[in-house]
Amino acid sequence: MKKSVFIITKPLQYINATNIVDGNYKIGLVTNTFHNAATIFTELQIKSNFWDRLIFVETENEAKAWVLKKQAEIGILYTYSDYGFSNYLFLNRLRNAVKYVYEEGLGNYIPGLRKRNAINNLFVFFNGLLGNKEFVGGSRYIDGLFVYDPNRVKANFPLLRTQLFSFHKKFLDHLNTLPESSAFYDKNDAAIINKLEKNTKVLIYLGTWFHGKTEEQIFNEKKVAEKLKAFSGYTTIYKPHPHSGNPASNIKLLFTHILSGSTMAEMLVLSVLASATEMVVLHHASSAMTNFESNYNIVSVDLGLD
Repeated sequence: MKKSVFIITKPLQYINATNIVDGNYKIGLVTNTFHNAATIFTELQIKSNFWDRLIFVETENEAKAWVLKKQAEIGILYTYSDYGFSNYLFLNRLRNAVKYVYEEGLGNYIPGLRKRNAINNLFVFFNGLLGNKEFVGGSRYIDGLFVYDPNRVKANFPLLRTQLFSFHKKFLDHLNTLPESSAFYDKNDAAIINKLEKNTKVLIYLGTWFHGKTEEQIFNEKKVAEKLKAFSGYTTIYKPHPHSGNPASNIKLLFTHILSGSTMAEMLVLSVLASATEMVVLHHASSAMTNFESNYNIVSVDLGLD
């Protein structure tokens, strides 16, 4: 039997991967690249009924090496990105499998992912010669793209050649019915949220990931600190990005509660909604907030990425 393999490097990808209907023998390659990954992986093994096999690897490169070694057994590969030279090389070497990219966030809807300068313009030109476009899902090496909003993709990328597929359920519907979703809600964090007084005013700051760019982080911290001044009297909560882990910066001194990077932002927001009379979420173009439409009682403040 041919196998379907999913590469998963963070919690949001896990939720989206399990929202794809696939009748094959399913293998999930989970990488040790997000906060508390090993503990979460153990819980997923116990609670999930989606997978035939779950494998824990240290890095994304190790996951890709596993796929290439086992490619004779693989019928379908699902990965979160086909963008960038290393992904082009990897997907090109995987000759016989059907290859799908599945959505992991707002990046799937953004044209022109590279900042335009002389060096990047050369990359864009070179990639174009190879038949690759400047957006996720635009490489010549994939056979399809799974997204939540196909019409938005079509509008943003009229040159898209690959086939579009929709996920099985809406994101929040899937999250609320997935048996193992509690693995992505840190137990200590849940205890903190459960102790919030009813009808309280809550502000959540969803941290972003800076790839070690300290100057950018300081800039964003100043922006957050300035915004907080407008919300005195609110219980303030800092939820770090899953790749960042526990915060080490001085910004944490500004908050009532510091949560774990392993808690999914969507689960946190849903939990706080149960007790908050007013809720503000500060974020940096967070994909999580796209799931909360206007009928939710949330003030969403996008601080941007710069």
